[in-house]
Parts: sequence; structure tokens; C-alpha cells
Amino acid sequence: KDINVGNASIEFFADINNLFNFRHMSQWASYGFYDGEDYNRYMRSLHLPEDVLDDLSYAAVPGNDQPGDFRDPDVDFHPIESISSSEALPSTPDQTQQRPFYYSRDTGNYYQFSEDEGWVEADQDKLQEVLDTRAYINMPNLRTMTFLNPRSIYWGIKISF
Repeated sequence: KDINVGNASIEFFADINNLFNFRHMSQWASYGFYDGEDYNRYMRSLHLPEDVLDDLSYAAVPGNDQPGDFRDPDVDFHPIESISSSEALPSTPDQTQQRPFYYSRDTGNYYQFSEDEGWVEADQDKLQEVLDTRAYINMPNLRTMTFLNPRSIYWGIKISF
């Protein structure tokens, strides 16, 4: 906005980068990974298409994720582990094994641990929430380096006479 005052001109301006604050994992997102194992945990948590899974050396949960997909920062992490069959569920799970959902590759069923009943099929509402919010994605540990295009607003005044 220009304002002329006598022989002087005052200009107010704003420079806005990424106005709507879209989040895309940066091509430099590797800076966000603490180490190679952090990167591997992220990639293994993605639910990749089945044709991609056929070429991988590890078992994973099928889906339609792509590298670069991410979990929103306000969504808590809820892991989903892939197992060959329900017989592979831990017989006496410790605390870390009780939290995840387990995906059985032979049946396509999801299981969770219940204090009262042991291993049961996962609660469908909770499972759907985890899938919809992508809570299963293990994000890079160095969050500040994951998205390198934050919204920025610069204000300025230019006075000319």
C-alpha cells in the first residue's frame, strides 16, 4: 500500500511465504532423521502398496502410503506391527508389546492386547481412527528439520523522499 504525504512516499508491505502453511516433507527430510535406523523405522511404518511390499526384504502392513506421507504433529503415535499369523503374537507381552495393534498377514486381521481377555481383535473404531489419522507413522526424531518450508510473514515500511 502506497501513501503519498507531500514530497514523501510511505509504502507498507508484507511478504508471505507458504500462506496456508502446507506441510510437505522436505526433499531434505533426511536431515530430520537422527540416524539410519530412524529412517528405517519411518519407512517400515508406512503402509505401502502390495506390489511395492513384494520387492522389500521386510514384512509390512499393506496400504496406499508413499514416502513423504506423514503423521500430523498433534496426533499421538500408535504403532501397528506386522506379524505372519496370530500364532506369532507374544505369549506374555511386556508393556511395549501391549500398546501396538498387530496386523496378521495371513488373515488380514488386526489384534490388540486386553488386560482382561489377552489378545483380541482390535476395536474397529479405534483402529479406524489410527488408520485415518496415520497415527501409525513413526516420524523422524528431529522434528524441526522434517518440514523445511514453514509459513513466514515479513512486514515492512519503506519511506522515500
